[in-house]
Amino acid sequence: MERRILYVNSGPWKAFAHANGGEAIEAPEDVLGRPLDDFLDGDSIKEQFRTLFEQVRDGSRQTIGYPFRCDAPGTVRYMRLTMSAIRDSSGNIEAVLFQSTLLDERHREIQAIVDAHSRVADDSAPVQVICAYCKRLQFPAASDQWIEAEEYTAQGGLASVRLSHGICPECASVLMARASAA
Repeated sequence: MERRILYVNSGPWKAFAHANGGEAIEAPEDVLGRPLDDFLDGDSIKEQFRTLFEQVRDGSRQTIGYPFRCDAPGTVRYMRLTMSAIRDSSGNIEAVLFQSTLLDERHREIQAIVDAHSRVADDSAPVQVICAYCKRLQFPAASDQWIEAEEYTAQGGLASVRLSHGICPECASVLMARASAA
């Protein structure tokens, strides 16, 4: 079973893509049939998704759910992703359903670090690691400290960076505990 996108709820998808700088993928046909990995950034994130996906796909878990953040420049969104096995009439797993549910949303002052229009594509720009789940930034670079975007800006963090998605120790611990729970 490949991890390809088979369905997108077109109304909410278009609004979400537009609000987050994804104009190139606003239409469902821009994402349908494409591998899920095309939309994941960072090796640790791809590996985490593979691990959780495989647990649902191989039947060792019927459903896995976990919280994550999906921020826009002026919005903080707390969400929950649920992966569930879809079975055919014989009980065989034929697909895995990914559902994102908005739990809470609040507006904030626009943070350029999370604005796709403000970030640079210049390969010489510094890399800033952001946790793909909680959206905290590792700052200073290569430190053990992970801080919110507002604090990053207040401490003089640059907006002209290339974001690299990773996973902070706290989120890694929570996700691994959920992945190993039977």
